[in-house]
Amino acid sequence: MTTILAVQSRIDSTRLPGKALLPLAGEPILARVLQSMKLVPADRYFLATDPGSAERLAPIAEQWGFECFIGPRDDVLERFCLLIQESGADRVIRATGDNPFLFHEAAAALIPEFERRRCDYITWKGLPHGSGVELFSAASLLKARAAASSYDQEHVGPALYNHPDIFRSLMLEAPPQWNFPCFRTTIDTPEDYRQAVRLASILNSEGQSSAPCSSELLRDQLCPSPENSSGRDFPFSADRIVRACGIRSRPVLCVPSVVQGRGTGHIRRCVSIASALGGDILIPENSGISNIAELLVSPALGDTALLEDFRIRNTPGRAGEYSLIVADLFSMERDGDRAGVPGARELSSLAPLAALDEGGKFHCYCDYLADIIPSSEISRRANSVNPGFITLPRNRREAFPARIDRVLVVIGGEDPAGFTVPAALTFASLGCDVDAILNAVPPGASVSSASPVRWLKEVPCLREKLAEYDLVVTHYGFTAFEAAAANCAVLLLATTPLHEKLSRSLGFTVLRPRDMSPKVFSGFIEEPRKLLPAEHDTAPHSGAALSPDIRGAKAADTISAGNLAGFIASLAAGKRILCPLCGLGTGAGNHTFGEDPVEARFPDRTIRRCRRCGMLYLSWVQQGDTEYNTAYFFEEYKKQYGKTYLEDFDSIKEQGLRRMGYIESALGSPRQAGAEKRRRNGKPALLDIGCAYGPFLSAAAEYGWEPYGTDISPEAVRYVTDTLHLPASVSEFAEFDPASAFGRLTFDAVTMWYVIEHFDNLVPVLDKISSMLKTGGIFAFSTPSASGVTGRFSAETFFRESPRDHFTLWQPEKTARILKRWGFARYRILSTGHHAERFPKKGRGSLLRRTFGDGKT
Repeated sequence: MTTILAVQSRIDSTRLPGKALLPLAGEPILARVLQSMKLVPADRYFLATDPGSAERLAPIAEQWGFECFIGPRDDVLERFCLLIQESGADRVIRATGDNPFLFHEAAAALIPEFERRRCDYITWKGLPHGSGVELFSAASLLKARAAASSYDQEHVGPALYNHPDIFRSLMLEAPPQWNFPCFRTTIDTPEDYRQAVRLASILNSEGQSSAPCSSELLRDQLCPSPENSSGRDFPFSADRIVRACGIRSRPVLCVPSVVQGRGTGHIRRCVSIASALGGDILIPENSGISNIAELLVSPALGDTALLEDFRIRNTPGRAGEYSLIVADLFSMERDGDRAGVPGARELSSLAPLAALDEGGKFHCYCDYLADIIPSSEISRRANSVNPGFITLPRNRREAFPARIDRVLVVIGGEDPAGFTVPAALTFASLGCDVDAILNAVPPGASVSSASPVRWLKEVPCLREKLAEYDLVVTHYGFTAFEAAAANCAVLLLATTPLHEKLSRSLGFTVLRPRDMSPKVFSGFIEEPRKLLPAEHDTAPHSGAALSPDIRGAKAADTISAGNLAGFIASLAAGKRILCPLCGLGTGAGNHTFGEDPVEARFPDRTIRRCRRCGMLYLSWVQQGDTEYNTAYFFEEYKKQYGKTYLEDFDSIKEQGLRRMGYIESALGSPRQAGAEKRRRNGKPALLDIGCAYGPFLSAAAEYGWEPYGTDISPEAVRYVTDTLHLPASVSEFAEFDPASAFGRLTFDAVTMWYVIEHFDNLVPVLDKISSMLKTGGIFAFSTPSASGVTGRFSAETFFRESPRDHFTLWQPEKTARILKRWGFARYRILSTGHHAERFPKKGRGSLLRRTFGDGKT
């Protein structure tokens, strides 16, 4: 039986002309469809098109291993019937060329269903609109051809399934992993295209949580080039598409600085991000930038584009509208700036907030801080520092200049300090060939058309032209790093005291205004090597003067592979978490999320301390939920402990027996009213939440208790019930009902061993535990202690090594106050040891004599 796969496509779409050729992650949309469908098993693969489209589409088909078949333009049914007759096909898998996110797994799964059910037509229902295909009998379609209506001729499939009296058509309910009819992945309109660009960016950045800066650009910042395709992960699996669809439903909002005097680089960077992600840009109506219209041009499509690949708005919108707000403001104000840009407090109330190169004092409102331009003088810590996001020029000088002839002066798009004119005229007076970029003449300056300086406006893709100059005179910013990488001499002018410090700390030569004289400039012209970074006077110029992280990188390409747009997409997939005990967020009384102090920042998470209850908690985390499945208990557990969970079962049970001794002691205490009465009424009952494979349940049974367990892992619960023969239930604790699971409502003890820290909302958990405990019952739990040796002597290490699914970091001294809210009184806290090997310089003997090690509460 011959199976062909045919993708239907043409150029002259009514709602979105030429959509098959629009770029998506570096390739035409049609190429992405063909690439995905090539994973579906078939004997031959065809592109079914019309005469007017064949010339432009056939090369794409050939590139991806598809034969091009040309048939009628409007009668698509006839086109397929002619293809069947020519190919001799017995069955046809049909897809359309405007669906680049097809579920190729679902398409492949139709083939055995078609064979088993012996039907004329089959497809899945419930897939995202644009992710499905259909499979039909070739003979049946030829038979349907004679009685087809005009609608049938245009859509093919209806010629079969609209005639149930003649043909057997099946529309199977898609399995749960594919059943998401609320999502839309097809491309019919310009808005669909923007959504597809956003979805592709999210997909390409997915899975980069440990190093989110490593993916590539969908579109090169400001200067797109063919090699920056970012599509090497195509085609994507259905589960990845589903996850990304949930994220894509809310775009990213970029908020650049529009305060006059702060330069135009912030706007350019936001345009680059927004256009690559199909996001929005906030530009208040009273923007202070004079040439704002020229700056707001898509770097990918240009000002002649028919499609709008990003949107401009003058208000920040409503809470929940965006998945992420990216602030590129130089220095955020708390309550808004003079240009009308909202402040940090308002922005953080609308969505998770990430800031780029933030230099203000209200960074506590930011979920994420990313430093791109090195900022060694800023005392606060960033989540990530990656100068690799500076897109360095491809064009570079072969050697550092031996003399200075050509000079470029570029002190920002606005030059608020007014340095451009005097610097340019001075170098020109010394005989240099000078270009100067000046959008507007600063007050008090005089520019004559007869001047020896060529006065230029904004230069598109300036970084690729820097290599034409011997010397670039600029200020601390992207151009300085780009010029250094282009192997030019670089002279910085100090526009602010902070920028002077930053420039000197990274080895640049920097001048204050009072030092800008013909004598000083002449010295640089005569001896350009004075402009080499101080640390490299005797070494070949390496495009350095960058930062300690990348200084000395001979091939600057190694640091320019960063993908800022993809990185932002990965942040948009992150999750903000409020205090799991208090849930304080913006609008909760007089408290705001941003006022919980930040304790630590890492590339994949941010940790805060709640001002109300004192709990340390994970306030933002990169996407990627931990799955507590067989791999977790066997592979992940073995990585940490050297053996699988079941191999360690006996030692875990032995620890459980000790814990049962403590629980028995607590229940027998005179303070535990009714303990003896409970004993007389039969075995005490215990519920172990997160019981895993049941070692503690086994210990409790050995102590004569009646143990019950609940866990979210079906494999673990199956082991408990089938091997240990103890009652256990598969359930998320939030949905757990002890009455339906075990026929009882209350327990004498409830336990959680290294489980409590995995809940990002503890209020309903503790409410339920409190309600399930009998009067005088015991709630016993263990959790890593943030007050142990690691937490006390190296808090940074403790926070860094804390797993990213630990949402709360408990400190024993705060437990009594926290749990009092649920009616608990602290009975006993035990410290079970510490990891002395983490502190080789502290003196192991002195630590072991103390009792506050890496204890477990």
